[in-house]
Amino acid sequence: PFALRMALLKDSPRHRTLLQAVADLAGGWKPGPFQAPDGTRRARGVSMASPFGSETATIAEVSLKDGEARVHDLWIAIDPGRVVNPAIVKRQVESAAALGLSSTLLEQVVYEGGQRQARNFDAYPILDRDRMPRVHVAIVESGAPMGGIGEPGLPGVPPAVVNAVLCSPASACAACRWPRRASLGRDAKAARGAATGLGGYAMTTAAAQTPRWALFRTGPRFEYLPVALFGSVMGLTGLSVAWRLAALRYPLPGLVADLIGWGALAAFLALAVAYGAKAVTAWPTVVAEFRHP
Repeated sequence: PFALRMALLKDSPRHRTLLQAVADLAGGWKPGPFQAPDGTRRARGVSMASPFGSETATIAEVSLKDGEARVHDLWIAIDPGRVVNPAIVKRQVESAAALGLSSTLLEQVVYEGGQRQARNFDAYPILDRDRMPRVHVAIVESGAPMGGIGEPGLPGVPPAVVNAVLCSPASACAACRWPRRASLGRDAKAARGAATGLGGYAMTTAAAQTPRWALFRTGPRFEYLPVALFGSVMGLTGLSVAWRLAALRYPLPGLVADLIGWGALAAFLALAVAYGAKAVTAWPTVVAEFRHP
């Protein structure tokens, strides 16, 4: 794919320069599966993206084992036009690469009956340190108008990884477990049981393991209950204090006492309204969760 991309970019010097920069950063393009020094069979994938006014080129080096993808290295060349602080650019690209890899290998959201099943991180696996590859960053300044730098390192990672997987031996590629994105009308049980991504982590749904009345157990249900309870208590407290303040007589001059009294009254009434509104909107959800856990 590298030579094809270079040919297609013959009329775009900026993109050709960026693509060549990421190839140089990776020590040159290596087509097809090859054997790494540690004996693993690896392949490389390349991609380009144009997010937020910046341009990126990404190469991923991936190996496969038992249907599980292992990303060993990511090389990312970024052209944001102009750069003020190269160190910040490098760190932003590295962190964005981690997010992109996590979404590629692991993350998915499963719905069942219109309800999101993973409501906490115990049922929503994300990239851990053991899976984090080496990330190499090259900054190219083309002099174009300055683009963004927070997210641009992310969108090139998923296609580069997938391209690398597709360049792997057919037998290994066929056994890969790809991410499944379940929608409202699909079989959520099958999606739940499927691996969450190339990494092969099984989706464990805490909702299926949490007892109906386990209100204080950490899990995906009843997250609105604390909001409803706290809002109710604070709303009633605000009304109570406001009522008491309205009945107090201050041993101060009349104007000062009035200002203090009415100011405090207004503040606590606002508190009561704000938290009361939270409770009013939260309680129907709590009732629905009790009825349909």
